Amino acid sequence: DYTKRLREVILSGTLEDENGSKATLEVLNSENFRSFGKGLFDVVSKKHPEADEKNVATKIKEYAKTNGVPVEKIASQNTFTNWFKNNSRPKKGEKSRRQMFALAFALNLSVDETKYLFQNVYLDRAFDYRKPEEIIFYFCLKNGKTWSDAERLIDEAGKQVRQHDDKT
Repeated sequence: DYTKRLREVILSGTLEDENGSKATLEVLNSENFRSFGKGLFDVVSKKHPEADEKNVATKIKEYAKTNGVPVEKIASQNTFTNWFKNNSRPKKGEKSRRQMFALAFALNLSVDETKYLFQNVYLDRAFDYRKPEEIIFYFCLKNGKTWSDAERLIDEAGKQVRQHDDKT
């Protein structure tokens, strides 16, 4: 529904009239653009329908515990509050990308669901295949591996790279 509404706004041509800049600001300040928290709630509720807007942060923490992902790998309590109550979003960067992957493992997302999380909620590409860590995340999500499997493989890959570098 969200994507359809935005598409209708764009196709309606309202942003191209003589008051285009005013119309654009109205669209940007309207309900058409969802917050990170609302987008994250959509992802969580599709995968886990028992979650509702009031308990989504608690449910994420429960799923993390169940799926062996330390909650602090996803976010602090203050960050959860900011995402769901203060309409803030994660800053772009390696730390936030890793948090989004931890979230994907906590929610037991598929590769496609993880791509959706990144592209439509976090607003960045999902997997950077030039980064060994993200290739490992892809492999683990694709093959039903756990967060601890991913961390172990990332650690092992790092050791092998260091050993290779030491030999050269």
